[in-house]
Amino acid sequence: MRRRRVPRSQKGTCNLRRAGHRPRSRRTMLLRPRSVALCHRGVTLPRPLGLSSTSCSRPSATPLARCWISRTPPRTRSRNDSKGGRRVSVPLKFRDATLDDVAVIAGLQNAAAGALTARFGPGHWSSLVSERGAALSQRHARVRVGRDGRRILTVLRLAIKKPWAIDVSFFTPVKRPLYLTGMAVSVSHQRQGLGRLALADACTVAADWPADAIRLDAYDAEAGAYGFYARCGFAERGYVVYKGTPLRYYERLLP
Repeated sequence: MRRRRVPRSQKGTCNLRRAGHRPRSRRTMLLRPRSVALCHRGVTLPRPLGLSSTSCSRPSATPLARCWISRTPPRTRSRNDSKGGRRVSVPLKFRDATLDDVAVIAGLQNAAAGALTARFGPGHWSSLVSERGAALSQRHARVRVGRDGRRILTVLRLAIKKPWAIDVSFFTPVKRPLYLTGMAVSVSHQRQGLGRLALADACTVAADWPADAIRLDAYDAEAGAYGFYARCGFAERGYVVYKGTPLRYYERLLP
């Protein structure tokens, strides 16, 4: 009597059929993690340190054991986790910029302008900065940079000279105001609280200047940061249209 030839796809299920077990489909076996399938069959797997001998046989094991069985690494608190879904601020050290930082500063500001253009379309915020312009700005203003190790992540300028777009009649009369311009944060590190830290450093520098107030203007558009300045303690002083560009004025008085 010739022996019946069993197809290759059914070789692993013959013994299960004789014992009364219902074979699983090939698709189910592929989708199921191998470690879980072996645990249900009573096979003992090597376990990492810290797990009990019953971790593979009991589905109600510790979260670490369940993650190991399903080959999913346990969740750890990352640098970007914080309350309310906001990312944790990166610790920065601030100092005055030098001519050696010109190339990095120009690249950071141009990258920020490009990100705004890609998100909101072209506008006055799309203008680029050359290295020569970044070097000249250090002659007429105090440029502050925030560093995380060797990387420059924030930049802003504090100057005594009033920008053309500022109308002083909208602001509180003080003897020694400073004007904040050219603020930018690294695109890959935005929305992490670095801009708030840069403004806090600017206020400290202005108080030691000494100065009585910090004034600035922001675009009155979706690409503008006027909401950010309001959340950082700057008071809105007016609304103007300068050469077809709507602007909002903000001010912070210093003690």
